[in-house]
Amino acid sequence: MKKEELKKLLEKYYSGETTNDEEKLLKDFFSDRKVDDGFDADRAFFSALSDLEKMPEPSFDFESRISKAITGINRKKSLNIFSRHYISLIGMAAAFLLLIGSYFLFIYKAEPKDTYSDPQIAYAETIKILREVSVKFNKGKAELKPLTRMSNATKLGLETLDRSADVITSNLDKLEPFSQLSDIDVNN
Repeated sequence: MKKEELKKLLEKYYSGETTNDEEKLLKDFFSDRKVDDGFDADRAFFSALSDLEKMPEPSFDFESRISKAITGINRKKSLNIFSRHYISLIGMAAAFLLLIGSYFLFIYKAEPKDTYSDPQIAYAETIKILREVSVKFNKGKAELKPLTRMSNATKLGLETLDRSADVITSNLDKLEPFSQLSDIDVNN
């Protein structure tokens, strides 16, 4: 189709005076061929139009499914309001229990009582308990020795890597003038 014929046919199409055969001719022309630069917008329009024709019609129960979805959303909102009331009631009950608990805590304060009447027995019992704690603490500390060795080995490895990186960096700095010389020789 020539450019002038195409312009006339497009003008006729946009004014709404084309027949079905002329419209089919335009759709086929823009879908099959590469068009001139002046007709890019028309090509995009007819491409979108053909994509719309390929789009399937919604199913017969489409509207009812949308209505059910909207109803489900409304139900969820009402459940949320209901659960908010429960949350506020539970919060008030917890505050009430805290008040009652603190009342009994401060009113019925139990004074510490001496469990041993003889200070020598109390001192001996304290020493016994402290030794038990010390033994268990030292046993637990001994279990951590492999972790300490592993940590030291990791630290040593990182220090070695740092030293290697420093050596590589210093050697690369020494080679920098030679790389500039090779760039000059290539350009000349």
